[in-house]
Amino acid sequence: MRSDSSDIYRVRDVPLFLCCRFLSTVAMQIQSVAVGWRIYEITHNPLSLGLVGLCQFVPMFALTLPAGALVDRSDPRRVLSASFWIEALCGLVLLAITHGGTRQEWPYYVVLVVFGAARGCAGPSSQSMMPFLVTAEKLPRAIALSSSMFQVAVIVGPALGGFIYTLGPSFAFAVAAVCFLLAGTGVTLLAGRRRSAPLGEASTREHIAKASLMCAHAA
Repeated sequence: MRSDSSDIYRVRDVPLFLCCRFLSTVAMQIQSVAVGWRIYEITHNPLSLGLVGLCQFVPMFALTLPAGALVDRSDPRRVLSASFWIEALCGLVLLAITHGGTRQEWPYYVVLVVFGAARGCAGPSSQSMMPFLVTAEKLPRAIALSSSMFQVAVIVGPALGGFIYTLGPSFAFAVAAVCFLLAGTGVTLLAGRRRSAPLGEASTREHIAKASLMCAHAA
């Protein structure tokens, strides 16, 4: 992160980060609703909905710990913004697949695997951002506010996704992609405080242990 004093603990960073996280969470819920309905329309098989979740969970679970170690050794803004942009790309691909009128479900599963991998990187990087945006004394309140906004997004997202889906699955994927794109761009505008020097190779296990604790809170 940039170290010039004018960029340390900027007032607008926390609201901007919360807006980015809110947008990405709502987008994820909208896309999940749209994918589920779209695949069910193709297959008419309830089992296919289970595969939707599995395609996202497996890569997300596999990459969460390595992503946590990566975040500890690099700029979390870059990891988070890249994750959001990959998720936006997945939304655009889903839009293209749907607009093309395909009646096969496997292209959706392939995109969801990539999407799950991006989520696996976004979770730890998102959780690690707040300490870089506020002072230690303000951190508990900032975390509580972030958690509250996340819960609101989780509640509002599926309802909004269902409403948008009535306008067409392509429209739902387009909205999700735009939200992810805005979230990724917003993260690049964050400044925060100076990062400490990278830790040595001897602390890799500690990184993984720390990342495992993030798993419980990853989005």
